[in-house]
Amino acid sequence: MKIKSLFIITSLVFNLLAIPQISLAQDEANPAKQYNFVYRGHSSKKIEDEDDYALFKAAERTIKEGYSYFKIVNLRKYDAITEYRNQRSNKLGRRYNRGKKLRSEITIDCFMENPNDEFSYNAHETKQKFN
Repeated sequence: MKIKSLFIITSLVFNLLAIPQISLAQDEANPAKQYNFVYRGHSSKKIEDEDDYALFKAAERTIKEGYSYFKIVNLRKYDAITEYRNQRSNKLGRRYNRGKKLRSEITIDCFMENPNDEFSYNAHETKQKFN
C-alpha cells in the first residue's frame, strides 16, 4: 500500500514539473517581442471608438516593427485634466488644458506567427478594417 501511494505522489510531482516545460517549448517556437509606446488622442475622423483606435495604433506599430500578429497586454488612457497647487493660496485645484492633450500608453506583444489564442489579432487585417 505504501509503495502504491509513493508511486502516485511521485508521478503527480513529475507531472506538475513537466507542465511549465511544455508551455516554454511552445513559447520558444513563436517568441513574443514586447513593445511599449505612447500615442496622442483617443480617436480620429474615421475611428471614433477609443478601443478601436487603440487596436488600429497597435496594428500600425506591429507592422512597423515587422511582425504580423499582436496582443494588447496593457492600455492606459490619460485625459486633459491636470492637478496643480495655486501658488498664492497653496490650495489644490484642477486646470483644464486648452489644447488636446489626450494621451494613451499601450503595451503589446508582437508575434511572427499566429499564437492561436482569443486575444491575438492579425495586424494587417486590423489595419485594413479601419482604413
